[in-house]
Amino acid sequence: MSISPTPEHLKLLSRSEYEVFEYIIKNNQVVVNMNIKQLAEETFSSTATIMRLCKKLGFKGYSELKYELKSNKSSYETSIIDFSNIIETTFKEIDNTLALVNFNSISDVTNLLLSNKRIHFFAKGISKVGLSYFSKYLLTCGRVNIEYEDSHIAVLNAQQMSSEDILFVASVSGITPQILKVVQIAKAKGATVIGFTSLNNNPLSQLCDVNLYVTSYQLFEIRYDIQSRLSLFCIIDLIIKNYLLECSHH
Repeated sequence: MSISPTPEHLKLLSRSEYEVFEYIIKNNQVVVNMNIKQLAEETFSSTATIMRLCKKLGFKGYSELKYELKSNKSSYETSIIDFSNIIETTFKEIDNTLALVNFNSISDVTNLLLSNKRIHFFAKGISKVGLSYFSKYLLTCGRVNIEYEDSHIAVLNAQQMSSEDILFVASVSGITPQILKVVQIAKAKGATVIGFTSLNNNPLSQLCDVNLYVTSYQLFEIRYDIQSRLSLFCIIDLIIKNYLLECSHH
């Protein structure tokens, strides 16, 4: 039994039940001293709504829920604030990325995809998942491309590139050494380089012919790279849809 606000719990609740739930979490020290009728009046709900909420959270009744609150006073308010922050940050990430969209750049990239030039994809870490999605989507549409899993293979192929090649790379930090090495070689050979990176004067943004900017936030202070790549998928999706739109006109 728990009233921790996990996504699984939230999906079970109706709107009125969630409003009561949110009130309980934010005012847990007050709720422990309320009876069920007082809570119903305070939340403009009914005792039946509160009982349904208790059952959905795994409690036999309101008294058992209050006992759980008394036992864990300190943790619940923090957890719902944290989850609310996650939701808020997710929307902020998408909104800020869309605000940075340069439609001329999207159009330029679309025109390159419509050309007969060879297309290459290279990324490392979590960003690789985004470019893999891009690559496979284009293959599904019949647009041939090459995706590199191995840095050494990417370097060897970059050495064979020319003005007839387009290289897509992704690095939120803009300082991934393997990415920078491949980009420098490809640029020297005359390839067009398109980069997905953050909006700052990082080394990758200085090298790319076209920059597509993404925003990303790291909510948790740990040493691993777990920054969201949601904005990367957002921009890729815009490019793909614009490409399909242009294909339908040809």
